[in-house]
Amino acid sequence: MSIPNLFPTTTIAIDASPNFFDCKPIFQYLVVLLLGHAVSHEAGMATAHRDEPLSKRIYMSGLLIRIRLRLGLKDATGLKEVSPLSLVQHLPSPILAPEIYRAIVDALDPQVDLDTLLTLAPVSKAFYSEAIRAIYFDVGGDISMSTKRHIGFLKSAGESPKLARLVKRYQFSMYESDRGMASTVLNLLQRTLPRLINLIHFSFTGNGVTPAGRILPFSNYHMKSFYWRGVPADEKEVSAFLLCQESITKVDTTWHDTPLHENALPYLEQLRGPVTTVIAFLRPRGKVRVLHWIPGTEDHRIILALIRTTLPAFSSIRILSFGGDAVDILLSGMMKYLQSVEILELISAKGLDLPGDAWRIPNLSVLVLSKMRGCICSVVGTNHLQMAKTMFEKNRILDRIDIVLFPTTSVRIKVSIYQ
Repeated sequence: MSIPNLFPTTTIAIDASPNFFDCKPIFQYLVVLLLGHAVSHEAGMATAHRDEPLSKRIYMSGLLIRIRLRLGLKDATGLKEVSPLSLVQHLPSPILAPEIYRAIVDALDPQVDLDTLLTLAPVSKAFYSEAIRAIYFDVGGDISMSTKRHIGFLKSAGESPKLARLVKRYQFSMYESDRGMASTVLNLLQRTLPRLINLIHFSFTGNGVTPAGRILPFSNYHMKSFYWRGVPADEKEVSAFLLCQESITKVDTTWHDTPLHENALPYLEQLRGPVTTVIAFLRPRGKVRVLHWIPGTEDHRIILALIRTTLPAFSSIRILSFGGDAVDILLSGMMKYLQSVEILELISAKGLDLPGDAWRIPNLSVLVLSKMRGCICSVVGTNHLQMAKTMFEKNRILDRIDIVLFPTTSVRIKVSIYQ
């Protein structure tokens, strides 16, 4: 029972004890600290009071779990290092409800508390099971994870089906500095991805380094969300992959001009991308309810001409985010098809007053005003108070207007806030 080589080996030493079993009082004391409840000792075994409320049993666990256990084992020959496996095999394990172990581990953030989870894993088999589950739930979510560490993970997952089954989210980014390793990495991805059978989210950012569509397996996952930033040459393979993934409900991609099969993504609910993605993925009678249309620099007349045949598909959208140059004119040109929109984000390229006819959207309850990164103008102009007054007077359903003052790299509606 060892931690796969994605992470450094963890060792724990036990202090001033002639044998492992003398560590029992120290281990019990640690359990008391971690669980925040009394542990009694009967017949040589630590027994937890299971009848206490769960809230009491996990009291302060989120804080105290960060205590680092660093003890030392000494005998006549001096200090010895003890492997995690040996420690787990010899230390007595208290009888605790399984939800206690999970509650303690769930109080930690794998991105922030990785070292703590690695320290916790060797304490007992129960902690090992929960810690490894947390560590491998989301691999690559930490953007500082280097390509070499990704390679280590992919090799381990390829050799261990049990580890591969733990991964629910996998996010990979390739950079120009990785060009020399591109072939090795893509081969590993192509070989390992089919083994991640419980994957629910996959994210790939290629940054234009090399075509990578071949890494996508055509097996049917239970995948829910898919993020892809590749090159145009990838789209044939990506399109074939999406045709096999009926369970996907969320897609975030920059598409170009490859036609998407009409039977692909029958349950798609959330879509994010530029105008070319909107044209390729949005269809009449579709199930898309949330659309984040990434604003571009194209002239509004060109955009309206491009999406003319796609506009009827906007009739089912409930949450819409879009913008660009002359966003108020774009809005007017689309107004007929926005009857179901309840939450609208307008992203300005130059700053704007509230569009005067946004009040015409009959079901609009929340209006969000933001601006593109690099826009130095105010989100709203000098007449914003009068425009806001007009909005509220003419649209009785409108509940509030949110103004985003400091846009991030990608301003978007946080769907969870409004749903």
